[in-house]
Amino acid sequence: MPEKIYYLDQKKYKRNKSPVRKYNKIIIVILLLTGFIYLLTNDRIQMMEVRYGQIIDGFSSKAVIIRDEKLFFSPVSGRVILKQQEGSRVSSGQKIAVIKTGEGEITIFNHTSGLVSYATDGLENRFNVKFIDNIKPSLFNNFQRDYNQLVNGDYINKGQPLYRIINNSLVFLVVKTDRNEINRYQIHEVVFIRWNKLNTGLIKGRVIDKIIYDDGSYLVVELNRFVREWLNMRSVQIDFIKNIYRGIVIPRDAIFTQPEGEGVLVCTPEGDFIFRTVKVLDGTSKRVVVEGIEVGDKVVINPEVINYGWEVE
Repeated sequence: MPEKIYYLDQKKYKRNKSPVRKYNKIIIVILLLTGFIYLLTNDRIQMMEVRYGQIIDGFSSKAVIIRDEKLFFSPVSGRVILKQQEGSRVSSGQKIAVIKTGEGEITIFNHTSGLVSYATDGLENRFNVKFIDNIKPSLFNNFQRDYNQLVNGDYINKGQPLYRIINNSLVFLVVKTDRNEINRYQIHEVVFIRWNKLNTGLIKGRVIDKIIYDDGSYLVVELNRFVREWLNMRSVQIDFIKNIYRGIVIPRDAIFTQPEGEGVLVCTPEGDFIFRTVKVLDGTSKRVVVEGIEVGDKVVINPEVINYGWEVE
């Protein structure tokens, strides 16, 4: 009798996962999410290492140049030969140009000393010192220059502008600003002008007038020197500087008040935070120069997150 062979059904069995292990994984995920949310929604302590620096108290603005200049016109038509270098100083009686006409040559002599320029733009009477006491917002609005630079051999018509003579001992800037800023300045206050294309340092000036309209406020400043690079310009973008403060510079927000006075939190090498009183010497609404801390100190710049000195009853 043949042998009978029996086959048993093979079943795959999955090992049941432990409920404890599932619970641990859930706890870990919750903790990670909680920590991530905490980092996103809570301020962290921010510190800076104290250094020497400077604070420039001022603003950037467009300024219109007001010169003491006089325009001279050609008495005849013809080809012009220029006798002076652009921007050079000339005295009364010096030869300025020769105009060749069909009937001969006409020599033009200078009648007043100053700097000579053969460039004109049609705004010589509008931007002139004789109007310095009558500054209006329209001075800044949509002025168009009809710029023309004469060169040797140009044909000039009778009555056409020939040259300018500029008094380089008298020059003004009219600086546009807002009402809040203009109230910080006093008549006769000394200020400084910085132009990023000038390599000879700051230009010293003096506020001679404050003009306030509903649609604009203007500071009129007399400069202590002439800027030759501005000889043929009508407006410039400048930094208008009230003061420059130098010393140990920190953010104003780093300072808070304790019973012993105003001060900052300094982080020690051991990681502790200690309060040090400081004296504000100068500064702006954002940064200040102080004494009471040393170069290299690590100062907390957002002390509100530490709640230093708070007591819970």
